[in-house]
Amino acid sequence: IKVSAPTWVPSIFTGITSSVTTFRTLPKNKQAMFDFSVAGPLAGMIASAIAIFIGSQITANQDASLYPALPLEILRQSTLGGGIIESMLGSGALSVPGGALGTQAVAQMMIPLHPVAVAGYISLVLNALAMLPVG
Repeated sequence: IKVSAPTWVPSIFTGITSSVTTFRTLPKNKQAMFDFSVAGPLAGMIASAIAIFIGSQITANQDASLYPALPLEILRQSTLGGGIIESMLGSGALSVPGGALGTQAVAQMMIPLHPVAVAGYISLVLNALAMLPVG
């Protein structure tokens, strides 16, 4: 399959959200088109999971008070990302304490993470959105 160079899609929040690559020649069949379409986001999700793992490991081994903190509510949105973070920081790291009541308390709870883990988490969510069959 011959394709064009990727056109980057900008984002105010993350710089670049994704890219759009157009076909110069038509794929031979739907399976070839699916394989091409899923390869980029799948590779991105694998790289993101590795970044979350490495960043969480660094967070667990150093003073976490120096790192930026993300709301617990956001970290619990991704099962894969939250699972990796919780496995590295210890069981219950993303659990809501017994005394916290309501979504307001969950939204105010902050979890410090190394910037590599934060970048990996954001990338994981964006790649998951890229896997949605829209367009």
